[in-house]
Amino acid sequence: MLTTSGSAHAAGPVLKEGYPFAPGDSFTYSYHDTQTAQSGCTGTPASTSTSYTEVTTIQPEIDYSYPPDNVAKVYPFRTTATATTSKGTLTVTNTEYRNFVTSGKTTELVDYGLDYISDDQTASNVTKHTQTTRKYLTPLMRDQFPRKAGATLALPVTFNEIIDNYYDTTTKENILQSNATRQADGSYTLSGETYDVPFSVNQKSNGTGVGIEGPSSAPEQWSFALPEAAASGNVIPVTVTYAGKTGTNLVPDWFPGSGAAPSPLAASAYIDKGTKKVPAGCGTYAGKKATLLEITYTNLAPVQGYLYTEIDTSYVINKVGRVCIEVTRDEKIYDQEVTGKCTTATTFHSTEGLVSESIH
Repeated sequence: MLTTSGSAHAAGPVLKEGYPFAPGDSFTYSYHDTQTAQSGCTGTPASTSTSYTEVTTIQPEIDYSYPPDNVAKVYPFRTTATATTSKGTLTVTNTEYRNFVTSGKTTELVDYGLDYISDDQTASNVTKHTQTTRKYLTPLMRDQFPRKAGATLALPVTFNEIIDNYYDTTTKENILQSNATRQADGSYTLSGETYDVPFSVNQKSNGTGVGIEGPSSAPEQWSFALPEAAASGNVIPVTVTYAGKTGTNLVPDWFPGSGAAPSPLAASAYIDKGTKKVPAGCGTYAGKKATLLEITYTNLAPVQGYLYTEIDTSYVINKVGRVCIEVTRDEKIYDQEVTGKCTTATTFHSTEGLVSESIH
């Protein structure tokens, strides 16, 4: 076993395409995130932040089932952390199922899915439990070999996702339970309950779709049409049906540019940005040269009224692996049923900087 803390590696570790990749290899990261929210999208920003140390350990290879009926050999990358926050104690376990796949002259590092569990316990001993299981319909590429600086590749991000979110492990007061299947073009089906009220969404790739909320005996349904011209500017007709009555709201067009929905509604890309310096605040390897890989993802969801952008940035050093991971997410929530106005804007930024690694 070879243990380092920013020093050069001697020969010996088990490597795949320059990544340490042996069961038992572990990587300690310093983690910090900041979340800023604006009510009405123009209000005074309110920020919260969290910092802790997390450890990622490669588990022995297993068989992993993923949709629709596939099985792959994967290595679980399990990350654990416990942190004391201003509100109480946060415990996180995140497992990503990963391996290399070779086709012809190209090898890819891919993720097949993830399991995320967090328990956020307040000072009054109320625990908010979040559990997410995601399985990619098409394995998600994280790196590609041979690398080519400047290369940009579209990524088909398609997955099934189950979310279980509740308060207190004893009472299990429901916050959110949902099951979704999301396609690369931004279309998706979603069903579940929020605070014990059932709901479903059928989002079409062209921007139309239907949302239903409430018990089967008295559901309320919203049907979203395409934007159309009106004297006051483009509007989105939203037909509302409840208790046997139907009406239509002409919602001001809130899509980007106040025009048609983008096609596709969702888009993602992998970009190899070549050799860059690891940013300050990124742990032991800050200032060192690394390969910068970026994955971008954008998604407009007309039925649920949100516009989402995510940028995942990884700095990779040969024989060390990912020495820094930065994630930036921007989400805007709109009143998609009546006013078309932005109600909340949230920005999330996290940095994981490698502190030390123990590799075999």
